[in-house]
Parts: sequence; structure tokens; C-alpha cells
Amino acid sequence: MDILFTQRTQAGPITDCFVMLLSEGHLKRIVVPKIVFSMACQKALRGIRICRISAMRNFVGGLIGVIIGSIVISILMELPQPIYPEPFNIVWFLLAGSSALQTTLFNPITSWIVLFYIFSWCIIGFMIGLFSKPGWNTVRSAIWVGLIHAVLALISLLLINPGFWSSANRNFDLLFQFLASLMVSILALPLAQPTAMIIERLGRQAEPPIPLKIETVCECGAVFKSIPMICSECGRTLIVSSE
Repeated sequence: MDILFTQRTQAGPITDCFVMLLSEGHLKRIVVPKIVFSMACQKALRGIRICRISAMRNFVGGLIGVIIGSIVISILMELPQPIYPEPFNIVWFLLAGSSALQTTLFNPITSWIVLFYIFSWCIIGFMIGLFSKPGWNTVRSAIWVGLIHAVLALISLLLINPGFWSSANRNFDLLFQFLASLMVSILALPLAQPTAMIIERLGRQAEPPIPLKIETVCECGAVFKSIPMICSECGRTLIVSSE
């Protein structure tokens, strides 16, 4: 079924929209009230706006998590400063730290290195949990972490070894690096999910409780199951009392 065109028609005091549909070779007209059409458009726009805000929160949380995690792993592992050209040498800890995070699963395993990586990924998980909602939203933040630190690690590699981009195995190596970054970014989820759940619960507790009963009583004895501004019986300005 294909939508051919839409058109507005005047039907009494209410303006309607009808959509011409092509179904099995025949034209069919579906009349949609204007208010329904408007509400559907508003809901669609509101959904798009919410998705954009959520995606931006995930990106910001992932970016902050990568920055802090890279700094932490650089300090804990006492990474030497690579030789980067200016002005990239100013943020060497960010680039070198992202490269170190990318090789989380491929470094020689010692007790101290394991603790350093666990602590760094816990910090990243905590940061993205502050910007995420429980569930798949937190997973999207972790994916952003993987993509961001993969890009930073790639920049570090190109600055150190410019010939990488013209190497024969470039595409395979790029695929491996991004897959490795996405895999290790899952390590942020064990702390990110509980953090997001705690933040959401604290937000719910901060909301004012829903009153059990709404009742307004006027001095003249009139009782209203709502919150009117003026009594309809005597015209007094009402004092609202909620229980």
C-alpha cells in the first residue's frame, strides 16, 4: 500500500485531512480529523526530540568517561609520553590512555595491571551511568565509549606511525581495532547499570508525592473535588487544602 498524496477538505466546522492510498490497483480515501493528525505529528516530533536529547546525553557521558578513564589509566600505569607532533602533545595522556584502554584484554596479565584496568573501567562506568537511564540506554553509552576511544587510539597510532594508513592490511587492522574497542567497552556496564538505576531512583524520590485526595472546602460549606479558584456558590476566593 503506497501513499500517493494528502489533501485537506472542509467538512462543516471541522477541517479534515484525507489520504489517498493505492491498494491493489484501487484508490481509497481515508478521512483523518485535523486534531488527530495534529496530535500524531506532535507526538512524532516529541519522540524525535527525546531521542536526540537521549543520544546527546549518551555521547556526552561517553566522552567524559573516556577522558577521565584515559587520564586515570595514564597515571596509574605511568605511561611514558609518546612523541606526538604539536599541538597533539598537549593531550598526549588522552591519546595514549585511549590506546591503553583499547589493549585492555591484550596486555600481559599481572595483578597490578588487572587492578589498574578494573579501576579505570569502573570510573568510566560510573561516569556514563550518571548520564544514562537503566537498560539499553546505558548500553548505548558504552557503545559510545568504545567508538570514542577507538577514534582517539587511531589518531594516536597515525601520529606515531603515519605509514599505517598506506599499509596493505589497513582495513583489517581498522576493523580489528574498532571491534576490540567495542568489546572492552562492555567492561563499563557492571558499574554503569547500577549507577543509572540509583540515579533514577533518587530522581523519583525527589519528586513530590501524588496526593491521595484533592478536596476544596469553602466557608459556605460547598465541597469541591477539584481546586477551583472561586466558589461557584458564594463567589469567595477559595483556600486550597490537600490531604
